[in-house]
Amino acid sequence: MDDTLEHDLHHRYFERSGVFLAWGLAIGIILVGLTLQIGFDSQFPNQRVKELETQIAEASQRLEQLKSLPRGKDTLTTEEQHELQAMQQLVLQKVQDGVPVPLGPLFVEVAELSLIEELERAYLPLLDSPNPYHRLAAAGALVDLARDRPEQLLAILPKVTENCVYAVGYNLTDIHHTAFSALDIKVDFRQEAITETRKYLKSDDPAIRVGAAELLMYVTTIDLRLRSEFQTQLFESLIPVIESKGDSYLVYSSVYMLKSMGPEAARLIPVLRQRIKRTPSWEQPTYAEYLLEIDSRDKQAIQLLIDAILSDHINARQAVRILVDHVAEADLRQAIDQTVQRRRLSEGKRAKLLSILDEIERNSAAPD
Repeated sequence: MDDTLEHDLHHRYFERSGVFLAWGLAIGIILVGLTLQIGFDSQFPNQRVKELETQIAEASQRLEQLKSLPRGKDTLTTEEQHELQAMQQLVLQKVQDGVPVPLGPLFVEVAELSLIEELERAYLPLLDSPNPYHRLAAAGALVDLARDRPEQLLAILPKVTENCVYAVGYNLTDIHHTAFSALDIKVDFRQEAITETRKYLKSDDPAIRVGAAELLMYVTTIDLRLRSEFQTQLFESLIPVIESKGDSYLVYSSVYMLKSMGPEAARLIPVLRQRIKRTPSWEQPTYAEYLLEIDSRDKQAIQLLIDAILSDHINARQAVRILVDHVAEADLRQAIDQTVQRRRLSEGKRAKLLSILDEIERNSAAPD
């Protein structure tokens, strides 16, 4: 396949305006990129897979626009059938060579069962690749291939879950979306996905526990009632992460998830207060905001932010914004009055505190 393929396909396929001819164009564009990339960037597999994902996403978007057209696969000419098969075989060959080409449901839609089974055999070893990008691309492709075959989907679910949890837990942000998509399986298997993911909440690795928690939150977005099954386990798994001296990303992620757990989030308040005592002053307003999101009348959090403003703290403006966003005017006025009565403040600092109340009043008076 040479560089003229994209031009030839574009001219011929869009002239005929057939949806499966458009498939040929899309796959052709993808595989031109594949053929050109494999030679010169084999030393950068992460970047290669990301670029392939982008190409396929763009091609799929074009195909979605053409999907309603009446012309189907059965009306392809013999030459067109051969060309489509050649493209599919090239994808298979690249996967067999160790390149985890992302597929997507539209690719699977036109593939024969025999090709799907060959692709599955080729992708399976890539689930154990040392490269997390390869593992996750393979997981996503295998879910696409098995989406309409329950037994196969359940068979690969444990390995898919393992790789998704790793990707999210280790903050591989540019493949987060792939991890979530891979577990966005049929509603029929959501319970199985939850059961499999919950196992990782017991991991000794905090990153894996956080990754499992994020995926559990994701797969229960549609039905929040399902969270009651693992809510207690979630607290038991993530509170030690918040209490630790570990990675701030893991701590923030853990707090973010637990504070959204309704009334149960109150269990987090003493943990956050202890965290504030052990946290550098520049980071304390962030934890104060978490406290106020759980209890907007928390006096310790309000006073911490007032003190930050009075001391011209580096995050004084952040402190003002948090108070304005989360604290009712009456509660803030009471806290400011008590602060003014207890301390000898300069006129400038007194005015600074009162200006916060003025800002709240302006926001309240502003039209929605």
